[in-house]
Amino acid sequence: MAALSVFAEPAQAQTTFIKADNTTSLNLAGSYTANSTVPTSLDTIQVDTTLTASRTSALGGNLSINALTFNATQQFQISNTANATLTI
Repeated sequence: MAALSVFAEPAQAQTTFIKADNTTSLNLAGSYTANSTVPTSLDTIQVDTTLTASRTSALGGNLSINALTFNATQQFQISNTANATLTI
């Protein structure tokens, strides 16, 4: 009798990236409070009360995310970057 084993790669967990209180482009790790990596198509960018003033950040380059959420008292704008696409 033969044994059958099936191995699957673990699914990548969704991460919420909190927008830092800065104007750093969204395609750079420095744009987020964790400051370690950038969101992927599985992740959410959260704009919240971390912002202490109205901010504008450029997209900076192509970026694919799962969601963009707002829970902020300040205004946040994403400015256009030539030839770059934000996919949600």
